[in-house]
Amino acid sequence: LAKVERLAETLGAQGQDAAYTCENAQHFFLHHMKRRWEEFQKRLAIAGKDGAGIQQALPSKRATGSSKATSDNDAMAVDESAATADNAEGGEEAPKAKKRPHDFSEELERAKEVAEAKEILKSGKRTVVALLFPFTEFFSDAPQPLFT
Repeated sequence: LAKVERLAETLGAQGQDAAYTCENAQHFFLHHMKRRWEEFQKRLAIAGKDGAGIQQALPSKRATGSSKATSDNDAMAVDESAATADNAEGGEEAPKAKKRPHDFSEELERAKEVAEAKEILKSGKRTVVALLFPFTEFFSDAPQPLFT
């Protein structure tokens, strides 16, 4: 149960009493471990043995719940406060909606992550499995490298 507790901490699932009982540990396995393992296997299949599809296989920050615009049509977001500034009393037209530029910082960060992953694979420092493995932090005290 101590190892389950440590594993929960490395996955950011502390406070869920995963190691309180064996039954809780089983639920932790089913809800946290199994999901991560299945996702790892899917990403590994997408990336391929040679890492050719690593760009599609790397986890995306957008997939984790970011609500930023995702399409080219959303590249210029409308400022809603200007769009709703219709003067109800005088029936005047609302001023033209102000547009603000799209924040490309996430895309830039993602491009850097992909380029770094491709370079690591190309240099042979790590394998595709090692790059995508979701439990690296837990196994940090195991003899390294985990994968060759």
